[in-house]
Amino acid sequence: MSFEWILVDGLHKRHQIGSRVTRFAERQAKRMGARKVWSDSRASNYQALGLEKGMRFRRIGTLKRHWFGQDYILWEKEL
Repeated sequence: MSFEWILVDGLHKRHQIGSRVTRFAERQAKRMGARKVWSDSRASNYQALGLEKGMRFRRIGTLKRHWFGQDYILWEKEL
């Protein structure tokens, strides 16, 4: 199972939509036998960083100058 992107429209941010979608994906992954999930986010995307920290993801690395020269943070979470 793979989600390529989770985006929330600016008008609907701060309504727990990203958290709900992430929890749903985690439940589905666990139901399918996954024991871990991974995520990445732009280092400059403070809202995504807050979501991943709040969802108890653990930071496991940084990709320097990755897509379009931007830094990305790598995350993982045990299910």
